[in-house]
Amino acid sequence: MTVWRARDDGSRVARVAYTGTAVPPSGIAVHYDAAGRLTRTVEHVFEERGETQGRVAVWRDGRRVLDAFVEHTPQPSSRSERFTDCTAERDVPGWVVHALTTSGDPEAVGTGDAGAPGGFRVPFADTLLLCSRQADRSR
Repeated sequence: MTVWRARDDGSRVARVAYTGTAVPPSGIAVHYDAAGRLTRTVEHVFEERGETQGRVAVWRDGRRVLDAFVEHTPQPSSRSERFTDCTAERDVPGWVVHALTTSGDPEAVGTGDAGAPGGFRVPFADTLLLCSRQADRSR
């Protein structure tokens, strides 16, 4: 479990990663206000369906707000392919990265605002940053 301060007001988020058949960064984030009262939950589940595809499901406060099939096959010799190759070498499939960037904030579903995944810290953010830099340098 990872816990971090969400805002300067003292609110916190506790995140538990799922193991088993779920692909990282599957897990649940539980949000608490400064008084320790539960304010919301956000759950992300990523399931691999092939080397370049999978399913992402998101629940907010126990209500499913997203259930989508994701496929990511980058064009050969593109920046996207270099990036995907780099993340795959570090056990982060390209379709998971694509799902993160397209699933957006569960609160924004239906509003047209993709936003960032709510209550969610990417446990491999350093890998994404490194691979992004490598993909840019490999032109």
